[in-house]
Amino acid sequence: MKRADPGSLVISIDVPVSASFFHSSSQQQPPPDRTGREKLKCVYLFCTTYNWKSLTFYTRACIKRRVSRQAMENLNELKKIAMTSQNKFNYESMKNLHLLISFLILSFTVLFVKQASGQSPKSKVKIVDTIPSPRLKALANEINSNDKNALRVFWDEMKGKAPLIEEIPGNDNLKQVTFLCRGGNEMNGIILIGPFPQNIRHKKLLHLANSDVWYLTAQLPVASRFSYFFELNGRKIIDTLNPYTYESDNLAEMPGAPKQLWIQPQPNVSKGSLKELHITSKILKEDRTFAVYVPANYSAEKKYNLLVVLDGEEYKNIIPLPTILDNLIANGKINPLIAILIDSKNQKARFHELACDSTFADFLANELVPWAYENYHTNSDPQQTVIAGSSLGGLAAAYTAFRYPKIFGNVLSQSGSFWYYPGWVRDQEKETDEFGWLTRQIGSSPKLPIRFYMEVGLFETNRYTNQLIENRRLRDVLEAKNYKVIYSEYAGGHEYLNWRGSIANALIALMGKMKK
Repeated sequence: MKRADPGSLVISIDVPVSASFFHSSSQQQPPPDRTGREKLKCVYLFCTTYNWKSLTFYTRACIKRRVSRQAMENLNELKKIAMTSQNKFNYESMKNLHLLISFLILSFTVLFVKQASGQSPKSKVKIVDTIPSPRLKALANEINSNDKNALRVFWDEMKGKAPLIEEIPGNDNLKQVTFLCRGGNEMNGIILIGPFPQNIRHKKLLHLANSDVWYLTAQLPVASRFSYFFELNGRKIIDTLNPYTYESDNLAEMPGAPKQLWIQPQPNVSKGSLKELHITSKILKEDRTFAVYVPANYSAEKKYNLLVVLDGEEYKNIIPLPTILDNLIANGKINPLIAILIDSKNQKARFHELACDSTFADFLANELVPWAYENYHTNSDPQQTVIAGSSLGGLAAAYTAFRYPKIFGNVLSQSGSFWYYPGWVRDQEKETDEFGWLTRQIGSSPKLPIRFYMEVGLFETNRYTNQLIENRRLRDVLEAKNYKVIYSEYAGGHEYLNWRGSIANALIALMGKMKK
C-alpha cells in the first residue's frame, strides 16, 4: 500500500455485482458460473456434517470443473489429516483441523467473490496519488489559482446534494461517493459513522488544503441505500448538506437503489386493524404482549394464512408492516392473512430468547400459534404459515421452524445472525469461537419440509459476527441438502432502512397468490 499526498484517501469496496440477484434453488437452470459455489459447498458440508463422503463427492465435482491446483492441494492436505489408515474419518482429528478449515472457508469465499466479480484480488482500501473526486480536484485547483469565490460557490452547490455522487469512468456498477463536512482545525478527527463495511466504518475525514472542506471518498455500489452521520470527540453531527433523514440519522440512496414501493399508505386501500393484546404463558411463566393484524374485510367464513413476526414492536414502528400488508393484499400480491407481532420483553431477554432458546420456541409453537387457531380463522397448514425476523430474530425464526417444522413451513430471515454459537456473549466474540451452530445442526440433520427466504447486506462484514459470510454459508448448506431457498443480497448494512422495503419481496415470494 503506497502513501499518498495528504488529503487523498479513497476507499474502494469491491463487491460481486452478480451476488445481488435473487436466486432460488428450485430453478432448473443454475446461475452461469457455480464453480465457486461448488467449492464452498465442498468445505461447508464437511464442516457442518463431518461427512467425508459428502466432501469427496464435491471434491470430484470440483475436479470436473477444473479447480485450481492450489485449491486441490489444500483439499488433499485436508484428506491426509482427516483420514485414518483404514480410510475412515477420524472425528478426533477435528481438533487439529480448525485452522485449516478456517483457511479453506476464507480462501474459497474469496475465490468465489473474485470469480463472481470477474476481478483479480485487490486491496480493499486503495491509496491514490490524487484527490479522488473530480469536483474536489477542480476545487483544489481553483483554490491554488487564488479564486476567492471558489469555496463559496462550492458550498452553495453542495446544499441539498450531499453526499456528492460522481461517475467512475468505465464502471457502471459503482459510484464515487464523497462525504463532506465544513469547518476549520476544530474538525480534525471527525469520523464517518454508519452501517458500512469494516474498511470504511469509523474512518476519519481528510482536510482539503487551504480550505474549510473535510471529506472522505468511497466507491460504493450503485444500488446502495444507507444511513450515516458524523462524530467528533463523541459528539454526533448531522450532515446539514443532506436534507434527507432516517430516524435521527442522515439517509442516502444511490441512483440504483431498489424502490420501496409498499411502505407508504396508498390511496383507495382499505386498512386492516391492529390490536394490542397479551397472553399469559405457562411455558415462559409470565405475561407477554403482542399485536394482531387482521386484514380489511375479515370474514370467519374463510381460512387465513398465518404470519408470526419476532421483534414485533420494531415491525409496528420502524418497519410499517401493517401498511405493507394492506398494500400487498389490496394489490393482489398476497392473499389476506393474520399476522401476530410478538414483542421482545427487553434487550436482555431478547438476546436470550432469540439466540436459539428452546423454551421461547416452545412458547411460540405450543402457546402463541394455538392461541391464533382458537381466536381467528387461521390455516393450520405449515406450508401456509411463515415465521419471520431480522438479525437475531432471523436466527430465531430459522431455529423455531427447524424445531417445529409441522407448524412453521416457511422461514423469512432478514440478515439472520447465523454466526451464533452456544455460549455467545455480546461484544466478547473472538476468532477461535465456533461460529455457525445452527448451520451445523441443519447440515447434520435430515432434510425437513421448510422453505427459506434469506437476505443479507453486502456491507454486513463485521470481523467476527460476519452476517454476509454466515448467510452465504447457510444458503449453501441448505441448497446442498435440496431445500428450497430464495436468496438475496442488497447493497446496504444491518438496518431496518433496507429491511422495510425488502420484506414485501419476501412475503410475495413465500405467500404470493401463485405460491404453493
